[in-house]
Amino acid sequence: MAALIRPGSALTFKREKWIWVPAIANPTAPTLAELNAASGLDFSCFVMTDTTAPSQSQNRVRLARRLCEGSTAETGGITEYTGGSLRYSTNPQLPAANDANKAYTTLAPGAEGFLVQRLVVPVDVDLAVGQTVSVHQAELGTQWTGKSTDDEAGEAIVMQDWFHGLVYVDRAVIVI
Repeated sequence: MAALIRPGSALTFKREKWIWVPAIANPTAPTLAELNAASGLDFSCFVMTDTTAPSQSQNRVRLARRLCEGSTAETGGITEYTGGSLRYSTNPQLPAANDANKAYTTLAPGAEGFLVQRLVVPVDVDLAVGQTVSVHQAELGTQWTGKSTDDEAGEAIVMQDWFHGLVYVDRAVIVI
């Protein structure tokens, strides 16, 4: 019998980084230079916790039963990737060039690029060669400025859907 394995927890509280990258030549091996490009943005500290994450689902295809069979089998079908709804901070009373509006101006409606997510490493630790990231091809939707809540904790936010492209790489390793 195989030995029981109890892996440690890979905690994600304050250990999730989101980066917008306009271009990645090879999404299976993003370079540190691409992820740190001046045209991109680490917007982790803008993102609200109620942002919805991307998801994927795969169809379960039931194979046709043949006359001589008393049971059926299944196989995997089409995989569908779904983007999410970004909710991030902004200050509509400050000029667009102000750092408080950097996510609003960088994540322009209709922009196409990549949303890159890194988990488990503290958010304030810079990206490094050898770290693992998820790469999501994305098209950004329209922006809507509103408020996060109606109570005293409410702040100005932008709500923006993003749409998943065909490229999704789970556990891509950052290269030089």
